[in-house]
Amino acid sequence: MADEIKDDEVKDKDAETGEVEDKSTGKAEDKGAEEKIIAYCVKCREKREMKDAKEVEMKGKGGPRRAMKGTCAVCGTGMFRILGKA
Repeated sequence: MADEIKDDEVKDKDAETGEVEDKSTGKAEDKGAEEKIIAYCVKCREKREMKDAKEVEMKGKGGPRRAMKGTCAVCGTGMFRILGKA
């Protein structure tokens, strides 16, 4: 237990930009930016970025499943992406 590293020791936050730099990897993460969700657009017939994505729960035979629901950033068609069970 003594070998565990605390989060405040590993990550360093820049007060001006709001970016958090992970000291272990050296990569900067922007806490304000939302992760881009990529899903297949049936109308464009390509994988596109999902705009206004919201996580929803589907009913199913084996229990509830998670999914993302949003619109295509290019054409505005409704998009749906099924996520993992966890």
